[in-house]
Amino acid sequence: MGSGGTSGKATAAGTPRDLVFALCHELGNLLAGTRLEASLLDPGVAAAELVAAAERISEVSARAGSLLAMIRPLLALDAALALPTDPLDVLDGLRRGLDESCDARVAIVLKSAAELPDVDLAPEVLHHLLLTAIFFGLEAGGPEGRVRVFAEAAGGRVVFLVEDEGPPDDFPEPPELRGRPLTHQIARTLLAALGGRLEVSRPEGRTRVAFAFPTARG
Repeated sequence: MGSGGTSGKATAAGTPRDLVFALCHELGNLLAGTRLEASLLDPGVAAAELVAAAERISEVSARAGSLLAMIRPLLALDAALALPTDPLDVLDGLRRGLDESCDARVAIVLKSAAELPDVDLAPEVLHHLLLTAIFFGLEAGGPEGRVRVFAEAAGGRVVFLVEDEGPPDDFPEPPELRGRPLTHQIARTLLAALGGRLEVSRPEGRTRVAFAFPTARG
């Protein structure tokens, strides 16, 4: 894997192999932190604290699952298959795939996709990319942060958008291959193989991650 100068830190725009290596490192850190938190729990701790810890561990497990789901498509970009998909099905599946602890902080606007045309995409790949964007958005926004997910038509494409209240975390330039910048680079790589694209913007003090796909061919 390439390094950024003499620092040994990987920077973005790596090959799929680089991204898989960085992703495995990210997963190791994520799971090590969870193991440490679990080991520090006192058997005599208050019930409310145990519930909170269980929710955090459950969310980390969900995050790890979505990150793991990106390894196979990264290693087999040529096998990525775009299928005509109803945008409403994408958002509804996302709503059902969220951990219960996220429900109060994540607004998925189903009606935004109700009349949109079908799009060509790989549903499982997009599902995990969107979940990952939500989890990082919640983390970036802090304990009281909120995330909004919706869809819209723009320029002959259907765009799935994840908005949060945290900073984009894509600096310094080029950003290091870790955390949210890593997941953005993974999304760019996977979406390019499917004819889609990723755009990250900062409207009105919010971070917006947009996953754009061409409408399905007739």
